[in-house]
Amino acid sequence: MRIDVHGHYFPRDYIQVATAAYARPANSVEEGVHRILQTKVGVDPKMYDIDARLEDMARAGVDLMVLSVSIPQTYHADRATAVAMAQAANDGTAEACRRYPDRFKGYVHLPLPHVDAALDELARGIDQLGLHGVAIGGNVLQQPLDTPAFAPVFDEINRRHLALFIHPMAPCGIEAMQEYDLAAAVGYLLDTCLAALRLVYSGTCERCPNLQPILCHAGGYLPFQWDRIDTSFRTRPEARRHIARPPSEYLRRFYYDNANYHLPALRCTLETVGAERLLLGSDYPFAIGDIDRTVRVLDALPLTAEQRALIEYQNAQRLLR
Repeated sequence: MRIDVHGHYFPRDYIQVATAAYARPANSVEEGVHRILQTKVGVDPKMYDIDARLEDMARAGVDLMVLSVSIPQTYHADRATAVAMAQAANDGTAEACRRYPDRFKGYVHLPLPHVDAALDELARGIDQLGLHGVAIGGNVLQQPLDTPAFAPVFDEINRRHLALFIHPMAPCGIEAMQEYDLAAAVGYLLDTCLAALRLVYSGTCERCPNLQPILCHAGGYLPFQWDRIDTSFRTRPEARRHIARPPSEYLRRFYYDNANYHLPALRCTLETVGAERLLLGSDYPFAIGDIDRTVRVLDALPLTAEQRALIEYQNAQRLLR
């Protein structure tokens, strides 16, 4: 069996609400959102037609895909707009799961930065819609995840023992990435790194021991800077303000998908965190993600049959219940 934990799906109602919300961009971040909706999401049927991906999944041998939206997530400064986006995303995802219960599961999306509404939607998504885990952006409208106001959300995810799928958003410094699609090439990976390290350094992972974060794209740059991160912790007093143990001890509790097709990089991630913390994740149907390569790249890794089973489905089954 193969479970893809990183598949994107944009229900039509969600696209309609999000497109209206970001129709008149007010800054470089909103301009990036507008461009993604217009040039990537709205023009590819595989983004919004759940039936259109079944053939690709069958060809790659992917049995089940866990669905989430991507940028702009379900975030908006206006509370009513954010709630409408979250409800449209969650209702549409749940409907896809009901149509194909053996092929799709989904994450709950939250109408942040509005914490009270986010807690209500989290409960509705898990208890009423039957979704699995929570999807959250690497930042919330440029606010970092360790913003104190967001603490109740992480506390509730921790209380429920839910998986937390962290997907990059428009990163800080996006104004320097407008040309050449630099945000997709390098910026999103930076956003993942900052999100993970802020949860660690702020003490959120210490306070919430049941958090089970999933990082996209093999953890961005984290596996390649493992020693540097711990060295910084040992030599910088400000890094030890909220935690007493090296960051790597917390990062080993995270899960990492394999949406990175550079074999030496993937080997680095495997050696750093082990097969017990790797998941199959494609980033489908974005062009930079490739569901076929996601599966084939495992053939080139030095994996035992037991390790491959962990990566392809056993870790995901345990994590997402």
